[in-house]
Amino acid sequence: IRRLESGQARITEQAIQQFVELFGDKAGSPKSTHYQDWSLEEFTAAASDRVPQTRHPQYGLQLDVGADWQGKLSFTASETSFVNGGLIEGALEAAQAFVRECTKSPNAEGSDSTPHTAHGEHGLGLVLMNRSD
Repeated sequence: IRRLESGQARITEQAIQQFVELFGDKAGSPKSTHYQDWSLEEFTAAASDRVPQTRHPQYGLQLDVGADWQGKLSFTASETSFVNGGLIEGALEAAQAFVRECTKSPNAEGSDSTPHTAHGEHGLGLVLMNRSD
């Protein structure tokens, strides 16, 4: 559905219908609903966000962390996948690539090779690994 043409009421109705299909009749009577269209928010979107996409966007975000952090800091998320960016498959591919990178060379004697993970309240994660090659 095209969200701007359909409107909030129709989108909410269709979302509830989908919840019923997934979770049963009880999901058809929510206590409340909240609708948020981030493409209409001044500080989170540009005019181009309102244009419907005709294909899946290309991702493969690779941030230059600078020489001091090279090999020490990695950004790993769905959007860093070149094949399925923005999708769960992309997140899995990015995680596999991160693990391969972290385990491809042995750590120096006494180095802490344990990944340290921090999860935010919105499911965002950060993994830091202390490596010495």
